[in-house]
Amino acid sequence: MARSPTIVVTILQAASVGAPRHREHQRDAVRDELLRRDLLLGSTVAAAGGTVVTSGDETFAAIFSTPKNALSAALSAQRALQAIDRDELDDFSVCIALHTAPAPFKDDPSSDPAFGETASLLGAGRGGQVLLSEATIVHVRDVLPQGCSLRSLGRRQLKGRSNPEEVFQLVAHGLSDDMPPLTVLDSEIPERHLDPTRLPFVGRDAELYALHNALDQALAGNGQVALLAGEPGIGKTRTAERLTLAAAERGTWILWGNCFEWQGAPAYWPWTQVLRAWLREVDEQTLGTFSREQAALVSQIIPEIQERLHDLPVPPAMEPDARFFQLLAATGSLFRVAAAHQPLVVVLDDIHWADSPSLQLLRFLAQEIRDTRALLIATYRDTEVDREHPASPILADLVREPHCHRFLLQGLPKQQVARFIALATGTAQPQSLVNTVYGETEGNPFFVTEVVRVLVEDAEPGQAISAQRRTRVPETVREAVRWRVARLTPDCVFALTVASVIGRDFDVNLLARATGVPAPELLEALEEALRSQLLLPGEEPGTFRFTHALVQETLYQESSTASRAKLHLAVGEALEESADRQAPWAELARHFYAAIPFGMPAKAANYSEKAGQAAMEQFAWQTAATHFEHALATLPLTGKSDPTRTCDLLLSLGEAQNRFGSGAGDVPEARSSFLEAFELAQELGDGERMARAAVGYAGMNMVAVFGGPRQLELLEEAFVALDPVDSPLRVRVLARLAVDLWHRSSKNLDKVQELSDAAVSMATRLGDPTLIGYALWARHASGHRPDNLEERVIDSARLASLAEQTADPLI
Repeated sequence: MARSPTIVVTILQAASVGAPRHREHQRDAVRDELLRRDLLLGSTVAAAGGTVVTSGDETFAAIFSTPKNALSAALSAQRALQAIDRDELDDFSVCIALHTAPAPFKDDPSSDPAFGETASLLGAGRGGQVLLSEATIVHVRDVLPQGCSLRSLGRRQLKGRSNPEEVFQLVAHGLSDDMPPLTVLDSEIPERHLDPTRLPFVGRDAELYALHNALDQALAGNGQVALLAGEPGIGKTRTAERLTLAAAERGTWILWGNCFEWQGAPAYWPWTQVLRAWLREVDEQTLGTFSREQAALVSQIIPEIQERLHDLPVPPAMEPDARFFQLLAATGSLFRVAAAHQPLVVVLDDIHWADSPSLQLLRFLAQEIRDTRALLIATYRDTEVDREHPASPILADLVREPHCHRFLLQGLPKQQVARFIALATGTAQPQSLVNTVYGETEGNPFFVTEVVRVLVEDAEPGQAISAQRRTRVPETVREAVRWRVARLTPDCVFALTVASVIGRDFDVNLLARATGVPAPELLEALEEALRSQLLLPGEEPGTFRFTHALVQETLYQESSTASRAKLHLAVGEALEESADRQAPWAELARHFYAAIPFGMPAKAANYSEKAGQAAMEQFAWQTAATHFEHALATLPLTGKSDPTRTCDLLLSLGEAQNRFGSGAGDVPEARSSFLEAFELAQELGDGERMARAAVGYAGMNMVAVFGGPRQLELLEEAFVALDPVDSPLRVRVLARLAVDLWHRSSKNLDKVQELSDAAVSMATRLGDPTLIGYALWARHASGHRPDNLEERVIDSARLASLAEQTADPLI
């Protein structure tokens, strides 16, 4: 939602390090040093346009109207302070902290909570440092003085703030550079405990610099796309999170969508999450600017939009591919409306698991946002996207666009691994340990975290962390996860194992139904997993999320095949208990298909068929094909022969295969499915199913010069077997026969003309514009003769009129 403009000020606070230690024995020298500090800081603040708030014995504080001026004052003051040649108190130094917060303050500015936050930041530093909070970084990152840079020091909980925040150090000539890690209070981080919310963020400076530039472009109205690629655990999601923190401070609307690893998620699942989050927050005035006709199309993805915009019109009937294009266009319009109201940053995480329609929508929106205030970020494992992956051609298209930027994240260099370990553990570690950890992890941040966590928790109280205390550092992150799981109670391990079957995100109520364990007992067991950082709380009450997909994958793979099948059955039955009219067919299909060794193949077949039909309605052709294949494979296991149902499944499978492969025109897999369906329909004496199979066998490309070897034979047999009454199916058989005969021989021109004229006449009688367009295309494609130019010109004009009337891109 739009934020009202907020006036902010930047607070500069400084504290002397070393003064308390000398206060008793060198009181006069300390007093003189503090006075010199305040005079120097006061003059620097005044020169930079700031206002002194407090000065004296403990700390110095000032406020500035612009963060840039505050940074300039801090840099000048620290350089001057470090240049002082002290005869006494040679360890006396000053730490300076900058923090940006809303204004105005209360009557007594120093009592404002923002000063407490700045003091908390100051308390984490050391003498000679200039520290900056996240709130200040977003304002000064792009206006740093020449020769200056920023270094992340990890995260710290600031007093009065709900979440830990990243702290940065100003690096510049004349300032101390080699500083130990931030000071850490024992009460903040337990001795043998690494909190994932406080784990440092190290490196990625070049990537973040480029991402900030992309964000600047987007905020200026030049929409951008960023692709973050890399192996599992390399930091793709955390890098995206890093940018969204800064983007949120600049008034953007942050929307996240996570992809699901298995086939249990419905089509468009990542976009569903994004759009639902937008719908929950958008006001009625903004929503009212969105076309009701397009809202009706988008409601196919987000039914909740019907609750906000009542009595939406019914979308007009059209071919599935045309309807899919209209849905893309409508979703694009919605994003344009949203970005016009407030800048957007949309993050799609793990798109290597995305369904084909979600990827198509990503490609479409990447074009639609070119002139909007929107930044699309997509993360994916490049190790899983080969040439056969559905994301491969879409990513190839995207990276060719000038407004799209691809970043391949690599492992951290050894010096950054050393810094990561020092920040994570609270102290610098021996080079031997750094070398060992780096050699085992190759700088993968998640692997480093897991390995160091094992070493920290395995160390004896009061003793240094050492890789030599164990026979070896864990060879893989999966071993590290197994080691952590082994330290949990059996109840917790059982709950996590069942949860891993549900997925990376799960609901405790579903887990309770699947395990038979009451929810309160499960919550108690899961608390242990939360403390061990294997889980994080979900966005909704009672929901949880594995900290990383690798944690969930490891737990899932640890179970035997038989155990997993049994657990899938338990989860499937639990889902059945809670399923309503919006039944999660894909999830039910996944669980019951995986549970086939324990029986109930009929349910697996039924749910797979329903999931396939639901996927077809959402244009998820590849997903639908997989579900229909599962249904066909499962049907014989039921022990009942049902050739009619088998024929229908083959027809549905062929249609999904045709549509998924329609870009190539020739789909051998689809022809095989349709041929098998035709032969079954022939045995059944079912002319309608024979016709559907013959038309499907001929393919979706009307002007294709290729076809199956039995194409003409199937079409002719279907034409004879089909009931000779007007019907859309008979129009399609006539039209395809005409085109096929025209391709086969020039001797059939009269027959071709007769068939194509009959198709157009029948379609006209039926009054379906899309069907009329189909028949006209057939007559146009089969009528290339020198004596019918005028007729073809008339047909072309009718086709153009129909295309305009129906807004069907296929016409």
